[in-house]
Parts: sequence; structure tokens; C-alpha cells
Amino acid sequence: MIENIDLVSVYFGDDPLRDDLERFNAWIVASNYWTEAGAQYGVHAGTHRGPVQFQSALPSPIYDTQIASWIAARVADGSLPKPSVNTVFALFFQAETLILAGPSAAPSCGDFAGIHQSSAMANPVFTGKVPFVVIPRCSFSPGDELMITTNAASHELFEAATDPLSSSNPAWQLDAQDGTPLEAWQMLGGIELSDLCESHYYDEIEGFTVQHLWSIEAAQADNNPCQPSDPKLPFFSVSADATIYHAQPGTTLTVHARAWSNHPTSDWELGINWGYVPWGNFDGHATLSQTIVNNGDEITATVTIPANPPIVDGRSAYRFTIDSIDPINPNFANPWPFLILVP
Repeated sequence: MIENIDLVSVYFGDDPLRDDLERFNAWIVASNYWTEAGAQYGVHAGTHRGPVQFQSALPSPIYDTQIASWIAARVADGSLPKPSVNTVFALFFQAETLILAGPSAAPSCGDFAGIHQSSAMANPVFTGKVPFVVIPRCSFSPGDELMITTNAASHELFEAATDPLSSSNPAWQLDAQDGTPLEAWQMLGGIELSDLCESHYYDEIEGFTVQHLWSIEAAQADNNPCQPSDPKLPFFSVSADATIYHAQPGTTLTVHARAWSNHPTSDWELGINWGYVPWGNFDGHATLSQTIVNNGDEITATVTIPANPPIVDGRSAYRFTIDSIDPINPNFANPWPFLILVP
């Protein structure tokens, strides 16, 4: 992890959001939002060294691997400053640049609003791996570009600090092998700290929209694990003794869970969510014994196992979450994940 991030922001062309983003970049790495979330992971206040301006946009489409090579070349020729062991380059692209990431060439704004990776360098200026963040310019309704950009940047910058070399030297991430208890939690969005709150909550702090971040300390204290959150508001969810279950083909599995809250609250609604969950091999049609609950209620989820489920890499998997739906904003929910493995 990077204890004191050295943030270098990079822009292309005449970016209308540059001034706002520079205020955001200077704020975030020194803010309470950053330090309170990061302290438990060894991440503390950082500095903002940028910006660096390039007059021309990069080619479009451009692959993430090409961006990594471009960063190494620009460090070598002095266009980007010499990095330190704490440096993270944050590249803010404009809407006309399409970014393709990963082996599947996932498109920016369709599959992701931000990524973080590292650039391997070996030149007279610097030798080593330097983390970088890529933030495409995404929009889903008029005027939302800044909100989406800062929200995605807060996610990726925190992961760049807590897991800077995620592929070659993992730090804070779910170290889950197939069939181990932590594997189920990956379905909340991914394996890193920001991913675990990706589909849940965001907030506006100092005028900037930022994502909530996963707090191990809050989770261990039975509080909302996605922080910051108002401690006076009740946190409610369901939990079970396990997240991984095994079943045989052609059977029915019953999973037991309990509803709970850390403060008294009114009844809340439960739902089954499998729509956003990746890597499911069959649909177990999970059903709940009840959908309106309160603290202490015992519930069951019944899962139907097909007689001949598809086998992928020696097993067949069904993934779902029991979601405790926020009555104020039904777009948000507190999920508990389950992974059913056959055989």
C-alpha cells in the first residue's frame, strides 16, 4: 500500500472540468474522508503534485496497455515528472476518448467508469512499477459528468493507495480461492476495498460526490461497513453462519439467515438480487420465506438445484444476495452474499 500518496493529475486538450477536478484532487488526498477511511489500512494524508497538461488527446480507441506504455515513455522523455515510490498518476480523459481494458477489451463508460493499474518502467529516469488511475469522461444524463468523474476517482484513487500493484503484488484485496468463504463477497463488485461498496452508497462532501469505502472496523462493530455514514442512522441487514454452501444436483437447498439492526428501526423489505452477480452457471430461483422483517427475525432462502447443471471448471455455481432495501432510497441496499456450489 501507499502510506502517503503523491498524486499527479494529467489532462488532455481543453478540459472544461479541469479546474473543478484540480480542486477535487487537492482536497481528497488531504481530507478527513481519505484519512479516516485509510488509517485502518495504513494509508494517511497525501499530497497533490499536479497538474500536467497535454494539448492533444491520445488516440481513440486506446487500450489500457497502451496507456501504461505511454506513461512509461512520457516519464522517460520528461513530459511527466519523475515518480517516487508514492506516486500515482491520475489520467482524466475527455468524452471523445474510448478506453478499452482487459483481455476482453471492455469499453469505458459501458463496462467501467474508472480503472487502476500499473506501468512498468526501466529507463534512466526511473525503474520500477508506478500505479496509475484512468478516469474516462462518462455521462448518463445532462450535467452529471463532474459527479460521475469524482465518484469514480474517489473509488480508484483509494484502491490505488490500498492495493497499488494489484496484479503483481496484491495488498488489501480479497484473497479468495475457489470455494473459500471470501469468494462469495467478490460478487458485491470485485475484490478490492472500494468494490465492496460500489453498488451501495455515495455521498457529497465539500461539494464533491464520492463513493463510500469499505471499513473493516465498522463491519466488526456491527455498523455500516460502507463509510462515512451517519452513526445515528440504523444499519440493518441479514447475515448467515456461512456464505459458501454445497448441494447435489436435483435437490433443494435451504439457507438460514437472520435479520438484524444495530439500532431500533421500522420494518424493512428484503429482496433477492442475482441480476448484477457475475459468473453464475445456473439460476437457482432463490425464494425467501418472508420479505418484510425486523431485528431478530429468522428467514430462509430456498434454492432449487437443476438435475443437470452446467459444469464449468469442475463445478457449477449459483450466486445471489439477500438485499435489505433502503426505504429512503430503494436504489440502495445492504446485501449479504451467498455462493451455492455443485457438487
